[in-house]
Amino acid sequence: MTRRPRLALLLCLLIAWGSAAVRGGLALDDREVLTGNPLVEGGAPWSALLLRDYWAHLPAGGAGHYRPLAVASLRLDHALWGGIPRVGPSPAVHGYHLTNLLLHLAVVLFAAGLLRERGKALPLFALALFAVHPALADSVAWISGRTSMLSALGGLFGARVVVRAKGSGGVALGAGLGLLLALLGKEDGIVFVPLLLALAWERRDGLPAAVAGIGAALALYLVGRHAALGSWLPEAPGAPLAGEPLLERLRIAGGAGLSGLRLALVPIAYPPLFGREAFAGTSPATAILAFGLCLGALSAPLWMGRRGGSRDVAASLALAAAATLPMAQVIPAGELLAPRFLYLPLLFAVPAIEATARALAQVLARRTPRLAGRAPRLMIGILILLAWERTGVYRSRRSYWEARAAFGETAQVQNALGNAALEEGDPAAAETAWRRAIELRPSYSRPWVNLATLSLRAGRPEEARERLLRAVRVGPRNPLAWAHLGRTYGELGRPDEAVAAWERALQLSPSVGAFWRGLARAREAGGDLSGARHAWEGALRLDPGDRRAAEALSHLREGGDETIR
Repeated sequence: MTRRPRLALLLCLLIAWGSAAVRGGLALDDREVLTGNPLVEGGAPWSALLLRDYWAHLPAGGAGHYRPLAVASLRLDHALWGGIPRVGPSPAVHGYHLTNLLLHLAVVLFAAGLLRERGKALPLFALALFAVHPALADSVAWISGRTSMLSALGGLFGARVVVRAKGSGGVALGAGLGLLLALLGKEDGIVFVPLLLALAWERRDGLPAAVAGIGAALALYLVGRHAALGSWLPEAPGAPLAGEPLLERLRIAGGAGLSGLRLALVPIAYPPLFGREAFAGTSPATAILAFGLCLGALSAPLWMGRRGGSRDVAASLALAAAATLPMAQVIPAGELLAPRFLYLPLLFAVPAIEATARALAQVLARRTPRLAGRAPRLMIGILILLAWERTGVYRSRRSYWEARAAFGETAQVQNALGNAALEEGDPAAAETAWRRAIELRPSYSRPWVNLATLSLRAGRPEEARERLLRAVRVGPRNPLAWAHLGRTYGELGRPDEAVAAWERALQLSPSVGAFWRGLARAREAGGDLSGARHAWEGALRLDPGDRRAAEALSHLREGGDETIR
């Protein structure tokens, strides 16, 4: 790529997303990912990254996500920029956002380099459109959203190795390593398989080597995933469509697909996350239309080839459609539609977008030559302004959920707004939001747990106990409710009941160090020193760097009878 186009891309990207590094904060679940996580903070060995769920450290337990590369990037950020406190602002957060911006820039440059290495003209307009598309704020401006960029980098790296390789060994290495890195970034990396195979096929003798490399990569990934999560295939506990018949899942997925297409074409007025309610009214005809469009794009190499169309454009359409298939809900996914789901489809669509833009420019040139010359720059300028505005959604947890609330009030949204209000030091607003969440959904246990924390803060443990008993009645599988109940029984001086509550929390979520520490203290309070030692050991197994657990265990082993707090 020549210097001038590269600088133009860099300038567009920095203008669009520079504000994310400057004013970006901790949105949605960023703080939960970065704090109290031994994989990120360094308490657990590097090898543990390959053996745990992405969310294993949280009270809710794993989410079926095996993303070691994503966790490794956060751990490196922690080492480079410093840790994030459990409450309050931190200057280090800007470093994490800067890493996101650099990852996105790397994806754009890798894609441009791949196209140039294949001897193709640089699709500058389409690359610029991808670089500044406002929907990608969900990846670029949200720290936890970097998984799509890491997956794209791994796949593009492998693709460039396949193109450059001198022999079949290099092709096998590029295809295998590229796919493995893409999958370790995010499960959606599987969509790089057809790209890697297509590039190897162009080399005539490279296809068998690519198949061998891809097969080896898939085997390694599946073995690692099974060792860490106990399952071979991706799954999402608590998926919104879990338990629904396949046809019902496909109906809703069709509505999500058309909404995603609308968002790609007109990125204006959309929530940062689409709930099930957004697609409840999807008709079967609408779903059939959505899947028909997807099938048409997937088959583009066949029907465009017969008409003498560009192979690159046909392949681009097919790859972009393939990148949307993980959203089809054949296997129930954890979310129905989020803007970051467009990251890989928009990336793969770059050649098709460029061809479409050139065709439209030719039509405009015959009618309004002046507009034809200015239209691309005008469109990129508008998208840059929209991207700049969109980064504001990710400034904080509250700004994120306020943006979500603007498109519909739900119990989950109100509960999250209450959490954000408390985080910002406004307990009155937090209580109002949690009570509203209960009004909207009385069977939702989380706001009851949150109200109990306010009672504990106010020194009313008996009131907290009553609220937590309500929480475990409506949500018996909520480990956080049982954990807080254990803590409350401890404050009430009822160690036996505290032990039982903590044990139930650990049955539901055994990978949370705080639960093991709570159980250890409850057992100590009840005089069960042997059981306390076992619990402290459990905390240390999860996080060898847990200083409190190490000190308490050492004290107990020395025969001390004073509880370490």
